[in-house]
Amino acid sequence: VLVAAEAFFFLIAWECMSLAPFFLLAPEDKNANQRYASWIYLIVAHLGALPLLLLFASMSQETGSGLFAHFHIFASTVQWQSAGLFFVLALLGFGMKMGLAPLHVWMPEAHSLAPVDVTILLSGTVVNIGLYGSLRTLSLLGLPAEWWAYALMGMGALSGLLGIIFALAQTNLKRSLAFSSSDNMGIVALGIGAGILSALDGTSLATVFFFAGALLHVWN
Repeated sequence: VLVAAEAFFFLIAWECMSLAPFFLLAPEDKNANQRYASWIYLIVAHLGALPLLLLFASMSQETGSGLFAHFHIFASTVQWQSAGLFFVLALLGFGMKMGLAPLHVWMPEAHSLAPVDVTILLSGTVVNIGLYGSLRTLSLLGLPAEWWAYALMGMGALSGLLGIIFALAQTNLKRSLAFSSSDNMGIVALGIGAGILSALDGTSLATVFFFAGALLHVWN
């Protein structure tokens, strides 16, 4: 996923990344609860892949190429006719993987019933790959609209608020970790949205702080 240079390979790698946790979630296939969590995860993972498939297919059709480099050149010269729609599709597809509320429905079940090492993998890697995908797509869409920043900030604030409230209410530690991950990714999305808004306003110092804070939070 991280090294893909064109849309088709990116989607194949994304599908492989989405399928791997499905097999890791239920090592004991006789456990009904683990099977249920696995299927919930798989359904949401594929629902999240649909907007990404539509996103990259539309971008490829508009440019006549699937290369990310060509997407970038097109955005900087011609500009996308449906940039707003592309942003929404990216937010839906990658937001599900990031666990942003209300797209985080797979996280509590998957985290609470998965083996501990798989829970760590989901919280420490998979959600961050979702963030990477959203940032990479944003870099291919050209100059962002102001409402994109507000959408990210609003979704981030909602996820941060609901995530921490639900995390504090849990008695299962791994379930609490799931909601905590949603909370933290909300904070990151809030920082990125604020960074975009600052960049559009020409406030360079605030832009640096917002993006640095968001990426530092990812690292932590």
